[in-house]
Amino acid sequence: QMRRFVWLLVGLLAVGQGSPSSGVCDGSVAGVGDCDAPSTGDPYTILGVGRRAEKDAIVKAYRSLARRWHPDKNRGRPEAEAVFASIAQAYGVLMDEESREILDRLGEEGLERLRDGDPTVKKDYVTDDEILRRIHEEKDGAEPWHQMMVTSTFAYLSSFADSSALKKLRWIPVMLGIITEAPGVTITASIDATAAVAGPALASGSTATGPVTFKFSLSGKSTDFTVADITHKNCKRAKFLGMKSTYYLQCAYAPDAVVSVRVDAGLFRLVGQPEYNTASETFFVAMG
Repeated sequence: QMRRFVWLLVGLLAVGQGSPSSGVCDGSVAGVGDCDAPSTGDPYTILGVGRRAEKDAIVKAYRSLARRWHPDKNRGRPEAEAVFASIAQAYGVLMDEESREILDRLGEEGLERLRDGDPTVKKDYVTDDEILRRIHEEKDGAEPWHQMMVTSTFAYLSSFADSSALKKLRWIPVMLGIITEAPGVTITASIDATAAVAGPALASGSTATGPVTFKFSLSGKSTDFTVADITHKNCKRAKFLGMKSTYYLQCAYAPDAVVSVRVDAGLFRLVGQPEYNTASETFFVAMG
């Protein structure tokens, strides 16, 4: 309803900038802007312009239609208001570069998804997983083929050693000097953070005035660290994402709540290491 009101307001302002009307929708004028102008259909059809129309042509067509279908000039036609609103809406879409691009690429369904707040229809939308992949790729670079072989080999050996009959094979990574200490995890936090851009850092025990993102930095790469390994309290609308050795838990803002997170011992292992992790410190933030 608010969007429709804005379009009507835009229509009234734009009509006022045009030249005086040469007529109203009384059926006496044929062509663009006549009395059978559509109130439904895609914006191009409603305004009667081509898909490659320049903005000047769109403005001209809009003003012509808006003057003819203005409700004040069509008091005896109850459908005029709906037609006028459709004209204003079509004008708003075609004059907005993002909306027009989505219309051309995804059609009217794309516009509906945009109005519903779906960010995936935007041309430059990037998923959280893709953001993380780019961050790690930029930080770590492509893994050399020989490192991939070592990583894959010891990941296989570690998995193979899970069977009770072959647990003795766990000494192999120790003998080769792969293991130096038990896996660990460090927890930090920031306010108003995303996977790509971190906000102000928070210390454990501090107060936050907005959403909080907890970062879990493992002492090495892991393939079995999951959200189930995190014990958390009062983390509303929790969202977990991450890869390799860095993971994130995003918690929505909840006034007066104290959010705490920790990782208990014995829950995950690193690639090539049979030992399970040690426990982390408990990190908590008070939301003021």
